Amino acid sequence: MNHKLVGMFIDKLESFTISDYYGLNSLGMTCYLNSVLQVFFMTDGFREAVNRCCCQDPTTIDLFLGRLFSGLQKNVAQTHDVTKRLGITDVYEQRDSAEYFEKILCLNSPEAAQMLKGELKHQNTCLTCQERNHSTGFFWILPLAVEELADQTCSVEKALRAFFKGEKACGDNKIYCKCCDSKQEAEISCKYVLYALLNHFGDLKGGHYTAHVKSYENKWWYHFNDDVVKRVDPPPSEPGAEGLRSCFAYLLMYQKC
Repeated sequence: MNHKLVGMFIDKLESFTISDYYGLNSLGMTCYLNSVLQVFFMTDGFREAVNRCCCQDPTTIDLFLGRLFSGLQKNVAQTHDVTKRLGITDVYEQRDSAEYFEKILCLNSPEAAQMLKGELKHQNTCLTCQERNHSTGFFWILPLAVEELADQTCSVEKALRAFFKGEKACGDNKIYCKCCDSKQEAEISCKYVLYALLNHFGDLKGGHYTAHVKSYENKWWYHFNDDVVKRVDPPPSEPGAEGLRSCFAYLLMYQKC
């Protein structure tokens, strides 16, 4: 066996851009919509909820998303029906991805929209008896405290690290523990992992959007750029490890650990 030839063949295969998923044709400058739709499609709970609800209420956008998702499972898909349902008449006008992310969720059935509503779960651990208490809140948008640095720039990465970093409640901030029946020192933790991010390049009027999404099926990361889909290796760095390295990150999507 010619091991050198086999090695060259393997290298050639690994360089191919074959993907397990399909992209979306851009009708003009609709990358802002395509990137959001790809995140929705790659979110398994949302896709399943849309398929369950798409025939129940024709006034929602679920029916149009269901048709789109069905086509996207087989080939590169078109977004004409979804674009029309969203009232987009000028496909050459650049728009904001975050705006259409929220707009689609508002037009979804409650069951489907709930799948994309974040569940923020805090865990308080009493340092005396190790009793654990949980509190849960729901959100679509995660509030971050972004400090202004000396060079008048703001660090989103620093804000993300601070938000997901565990805290210790002590002194005047002790937390009441039911087991101890008194206020005790406690550790407060909140753990999420990044599974999708939208990238934005350029300005809002003439920029371009793409999406990085982690597949729930095979755990690989994929880069969606309209109708072009590539598996990316290594994947984008995740907050909590080395921090988010993409300076083009625009919209971040998390799921519970």
